[in-house]
Amino acid sequence: LPKDIVDAYFDNMPDAHAFYNGYRASNTFASRGDQVFLSHDYYLAPDRSDALVLADLRSLAATNAVRPYLMLVHVREFSDMNRVKSIFDRLDDFVLLPSETFVKVAQTQPTFVERYLEEIE
Repeated sequence: LPKDIVDAYFDNMPDAHAFYNGYRASNTFASRGDQVFLSHDYYLAPDRSDALVLADLRSLAATNAVRPYLMLVHVREFSDMNRVKSIFDRLDDFVLLPSETFVKVAQTQPTFVERYLEEIE
């Protein structure tokens, strides 16, 4: 998303701790004070096999070597909790965090690079 839109989120919702973005790939990451704006790193597609999902998640983690690597995964209604749990149970070296903890780590140990969509004129 462009910086002015991200700024509007921060400016108009000062009490929100975090904003999650992800109905399309945007790779937008920002922080302001104790607020963070994070895009999903991965979309759990309903038609992607569990084996390919596991390979994708491991590849993302390997590509992003800075730790802690906070990977926001977009899970839609197409995936039931049994599928999600089955996938994450096989990621032994990953830690699944509750949303509140995830946000706190993102606020205190940000490893993302601030990034916005650049408007092309």
